[in-house]
Amino acid sequence: MKTENEIFRTENPAVGEKMNNSNLAAADCWNRLANEDYAFEGMSTDDLDSIYRVAFDRWAYHLTRQGYIKMLYQKRSELKLRDRIGQILKDGITFSSQVDRYVVHGAIDALIELIKEEKAKV
Repeated sequence: MKTENEIFRTENPAVGEKMNNSNLAAADCWNRLANEDYAFEGMSTDDLDSIYRVAFDRWAYHLTRQGYIKMLYQKRSELKLRDRIGQILKDGITFSSQVDRYVVHGAIDALIELIKEEKAKV
C-alpha cells in the first residue's frame, strides 16, 4: 500500500526528475516562486534549477547559483506586477447594462500611477 506522499509524487512527479536531485513538484515550484516568505538564497541549487524550469519553461544550463537567484527574483517581481495590474483592472472595469458596454472607473489613472511607481524604482 502506498503512502499519501508516494501517491502525491506519483500524480505530481518532481520537476527535476532525471535532471537534478530536487524533489519539488511544479506546484511546489510555483508556490516558492510566488511566496515572498521563501528566500531563494536558502534553497539548494537543484531546487533553484527546478523553480527556474517551471518559471521560464526551459532549463538553464548556463546560469550560476547567483544567476538563478537574480532571475527568480526578477520573475517574482514580474508576477507581483502582473497581479497588481490584474487587480486594478478587476476593480476598475465593470459592465454597465445602461450603456451596454464596459465602463472604466479609474483603472486608467491607477495604471498610470503604477507605471510611475515602477519607473521611480529604477
